[in-house]
Amino acid sequence: MFLGAFLLLHEAVEQPPAESATKLSLNRALSLVQRAVDEGRATLQGLDSAVEVSVSLEQALAGLQDEFTSGGGVQLRVFVQGKTKALKPGVQEQIYRIGREAVVNALRHSKATIIEAQVEYLRKRLRLGCARQRLRHRCAEGTNGGFALGSSGNA
Repeated sequence: MFLGAFLLLHEAVEQPPAESATKLSLNRALSLVQRAVDEGRATLQGLDSAVEVSVSLEQALAGLQDEFTSGGGVQLRVFVQGKTKALKPGVQEQIYRIGREAVVNALRHSKATIIEAQVEYLRKRLRLGCARQRLRHRCAEGTNGGFALGSSGNA
């Protein structure tokens, strides 16, 4: 059934004129469906593809802007402090999932027009923060070997 819907969507993309807003929306939907198919295939093959190790944590978070907004005036900004460090794939995966959940919740449910994510690379730990308007929440903090959840006192 999913494959049939995917094929219908692919066919629908070809119908509207090239500069049509409908075509742009359909192309975006098609790329998201294709990504879901690819991630599902990779997961079934025993590969964890939710975060590509070839991109940094901040690049993966920045990609959420295109995935979850449709030009509705919400802007996602990702800030980095410190020197970007390679993380163990499993650690990056878990921190990405936590950060993704915080960012997606803010994008979907807040009335904020600006969502900010901050990745802070410290000497022996990493801190990930997410803010919308004046509400701040520290999503995850830890070393390359593990992490802990916590929230800042001004939430």
